[in-house]
Amino acid sequence: AGAVIGAVATYFATRTQVGAENARLREQHAEDARLVRQDAYRRMLTLIERREGMIRKGAPITQKSLGAFNDELNTTSATMRLVGSPSVLAGLDKVNAVVEQVKAETDRLKEQGDDPWVKRATTAWEQHRAEMEAAERALAIAMRQDVGARGNAALGG
Repeated sequence: AGAVIGAVATYFATRTQVGAENARLREQHAEDARLVRQDAYRRMLTLIERREGMIRKGAPITQKSLGAFNDELNTTSATMRLVGSPSVLAGLDKVNAVVEQVKAETDRLKEQGDDPWVKRATTAWEQHRAEMEAAERALAIAMRQDVGARGNAALGG
């Protein structure tokens, strides 16, 4: 009887240890996932600031530099699609909808004249600036809410 009691006690002790380890691993996984999201969100905020800086400063924008910027933006957006919360994805969809409007406006401007592509793109961005700023603000709020208080310092909030 003593051996059975010892075996049962060992079983419950081991089960408690395994449960505690599982809980620790779940917490670690959740924190790792939050850090991945936080990094993707930080990169997106940095890209938004960079784009605004390019347009606001009137820096010379070439089709090549804008193409490289768009590649980085697409990569970051794809990462966010993989790891982002539903509210962040909804915000990203709003930003992307404005981007599509800008692309359509850029194409429409081409039909009206022979302005260089960069000038047409910049003009289109300016026409949709308020809409884009509102969509980006909503996205930033959703990202900050998703990563919580611990992640807000990394996102500049």
